[in-house]
Amino acid sequence: MKKVIKILLGLVAVVAIAVIVYMVILFPVHEYKEDTAQTESFDVNDMLLKSMPKNFSLENKKIQTTLSLTEDELKSLILPEIKKMGNVDDADIIIGSNTIEIYATQKVLKYFPTEISLLLKSEMEDGKSKLVLNDAKLGKIDLDKESILNKVKDNKIMFFDVQPSDNEIILEDEDLKDLITVTAIRLEDKKASVDIEVELNSMEDLMRLMNLVSEK
Repeated sequence: MKKVIKILLGLVAVVAIAVIVYMVILFPVHEYKEDTAQTESFDVNDMLLKSMPKNFSLENKKIQTTLSLTEDELKSLILPEIKKMGNVDDADIIIGSNTIEIYATQKVLKYFPTEISLLLKSEMEDGKSKLVLNDAKLGKIDLDKESILNKVKDNKIMFFDVQPSDNEIILEDEDLKDLITVTAIRLEDKKASVDIEVELNSMEDLMRLMNLVSEK
C-alpha cells in the first residue's frame, strides 16, 4: 500500500512540476484584442493609387512617393500570411519606435496553447531597407531565427527578400527591383511609412506597374 501511495505521490509531483513549467515558461502572456483575428481588410489598389503623386505622367522617369499604413492596415496584410505558416489560433502586431512585434498563439496539444513572439527592427544598409529579426521565442524559450525565416521565405511574400542565414528580410522584390525601390522605412507608434521610388523608362515598365496594381 505504501508503495502505491509513493507512486501516486510521485505522479502528482511530476504533473504539478509540468503544470508549473508550462504556466511559467510556455503559457501565452500577450493580451490579444477581441477583433485581432478578424481584422478588416482594406483596398491595396486604392492605397497605391492614392499614394501616387498628382503630377504622375510618363515624362517623369522617377517618381517618389510614400505608403503609410496604420497598425490595423498592416495587420490585414501580414496576419493572413502568418496564419498560412501553421495552425494559428490568434495573432497580433504592434508597431513601436523602429520595431515591429508579432505574436501568435497555437495549440501544441488540444488544450495547451503556446505563444510565439518575434521582434523585428528596421535598418538601412548599403542603400537597402531591411527588417532584422532580433528575437524569436516560444514562450520564454529562444527559437532558431533562421528556421523561422525559412518558413517566411517558403511563403514567398512580395517585397520580402528573406535572408535566413543573416536573420534579415530585405524589402526588395527580385522581379521588380529595377522598377520599384524601397528607399526608407519608418516605424513609429502604431504607424509604418515606406518611401518608394518608381522608375519608368518605357511603356513596358508602365504596363508592369499597372499589372502589379491590378493583381493586388
